[in-house]
Amino acid sequence: MTSISSSPNSALLILQAQSSAAADKTKTAAPDLVATANGQAPVQKAGISPQPTQAESKISDALFSVNNRSITQMKLDLIDRTGEALGIKKDDYASTDDFVAAMKKVVTNIKAHEGWEQVIAKIEKDLGLDKLGVSLEDVINSARDPEKDDKVTEALKKQAGMIDEKEDDADKAVLLKKNEDGTYAPADAAPQN
Repeated sequence: MTSISSSPNSALLILQAQSSAAADKTKTAAPDLVATANGQAPVQKAGISPQPTQAESKISDALFSVNNRSITQMKLDLIDRTGEALGIKKDDYASTDDFVAAMKKVVTNIKAHEGWEQVIAKIEKDLGLDKLGVSLEDVINSARDPEKDDKVTEALKKQAGMIDEKEDDADKAVLLKKNEDGTYAPADAAPQN
């Protein structure tokens, strides 16, 4: 006859612990179907993180994505490309002021020659400055302080879709006049019938 010891068997204890842990996992992993069906978020338990919403995902991408470039970085790239278009490399200069002075000197030399307008216009077109609505001199002046919110920064923001042209128009003052019917309309607008 074999005797069964009254002391707990370690293998049995391990199996029991595993089966109770598996049962707990299925209970906590199953979503609250009633809450989900009613459009409510299921009750969160410790250890379970909710799925981010679409808005939270967009915010996270905007802040932490390696594919998202800041306006300042775009501006610095434009300044570097401008220097290269003028035959100047930023790395060859000890300071930003020296780099800007060198770019200004090249532009001054270009302007000393006949037909300089076409040369400047070609450089601006090659860099895409004409599409941004800024000049070569605007970029060079902007290079002194790339963090400054200037004409180049505003143009880059507009190109990136960070500024709505309608918002720009909303900032402009509008003179209103009272029509015959008691409504207000812009002073330069024709009365509505």
